Amino acid sequence: MGGCALPSHHARSGGAVPTCGYESRIRTSHHRPTIRTGGFSHLHPAAAAFPAAEDGTRDRLYPTAFLAGSYPSAATPAVSYNWPMVSLLKELDERSSQIRFEVIDFSAGELIRLHENKEINIQPAFQRMFRWSREQQSRLIESMFLGLPVPQIVLFQRQDGVLELIDGLQRVSSLITFITGKRPGPSDENEEAATKLRGCDILFSLNGLDFASLDGVLQLELKRKTLRAIVIRRTNDPNLRYEMFKRLNAGGSPAEAHEIRNASLRIVGEPGEMFLSFLDRCTGHSGFQDVTDTLSDQAKQRLGRQELALRFFALKVSLDTYKGSISDWLDDFSEAVVTKRISFEYAAEERAFSKLFEVLAEKFGDEAFVKHKNDRALGGLAPAYYDAVTMGLLPLVDRLEKSRPDVAKRILNQAVGHENPDFRENVGPGANAVPRLHRRIAEVRRVFEQKLPSLTANVPVRKRR
Repeated sequence: MGGCALPSHHARSGGAVPTCGYESRIRTSHHRPTIRTGGFSHLHPAAAAFPAAEDGTRDRLYPTAFLAGSYPSAATPAVSYNWPMVSLLKELDERSSQIRFEVIDFSAGELIRLHENKEINIQPAFQRMFRWSREQQSRLIESMFLGLPVPQIVLFQRQDGVLELIDGLQRVSSLITFITGKRPGPSDENEEAATKLRGCDILFSLNGLDFASLDGVLQLELKRKTLRAIVIRRTNDPNLRYEMFKRLNAGGSPAEAHEIRNASLRIVGEPGEMFLSFLDRCTGHSGFQDVTDTLSDQAKQRLGRQELALRFFALKVSLDTYKGSISDWLDDFSEAVVTKRISFEYAAEERAFSKLFEVLAEKFGDEAFVKHKNDRALGGLAPAYYDAVTMGLLPLVDRLEKSRPDVAKRILNQAVGHENPDFRENVGPGANAVPRLHRRIAEVRRVFEQKLPSLTANVPVRKRR
């Protein structure tokens, strides 16, 4: 038991019980406290003097005093049994035993070898696009030469043993690209390979050099430099894997909320993969692509279209559960679909999605979800307008389909234009407040219901012979 402390109060109680800091766990055996250290259980000596009552009562036991570090002697009067605390400790013991991860330092050479042997997936589908600038890549190499701290990466071990990179794509890709001259994963053939360093502002002599230009000693030194990795081992609880990734990734990653959500759902396993593949398929519909073209390039790169598709289904299926935080609500909705806490008919939902966005694209084009003022469409896609137009028009899609594009655009401008105070007051700062979300959806629906032609309008009447 090297390194284990022997608290003085244990010795006073008639024996020494080894403890090892945070690695110790307290559990119950026949309602008597024990310590488990390094896989061995030790009944506290003082507890032996107080066997559990035959009737199962708990007020003869002493976990409260035990936890406080002053376990009583045999002559001490009985104290209250803190059952909630023991329950918490038992739950902690059970759950912590399921969390399996380790911290490993991988050398650059090891990462390259694992990648070449296909033992590590550097760019799984849920990773962000590689988008570091040449300067950012070069400064990583410079930092590694200098021995400066580099943020850790996170890997997940799949059932087949292959490691998937779930955080750290830019760091690992930059390192592999510089040393091998090849970027891992698909890349644009016309894109210049970032193998020559530039922007190094501490080791200026590195600028303009590629790996082949380095002295052999420096090449070996760089290959032996390490990146610290958290490796999440296989666990049978997909929800636990999901939560582990969210906690690890929320500590300082610059990822957007949906990027973390995307990766987290894939870690759940097949149900998460199925849902994300469904969202990817929906974002590929031509109508959806057309009406979301005004989304910024950066948002498109960071899975913005996928988040809009998710947002549509959350609004359609689970609007009544929205409490004011879009990100938390989308997390909850995704988890509810994947864990089947709510009914979600994939085929039917995709049909409804496809039809609505085909009609929106035909009638409004890329003006569907932007601001309108003085009969003009302005700016890029605004999420508040996206919510209002999609949900406002979903029940009216058949009527909208029969309208002429010029008529539909004129009604859209009347509904969401700056000149409509009933809509204008429910967008802008604070637009995600629950009442404002409901009011702007209702306003779009009201205007279109009043002004769209009915389904029976303009239908030619057949003459009888």
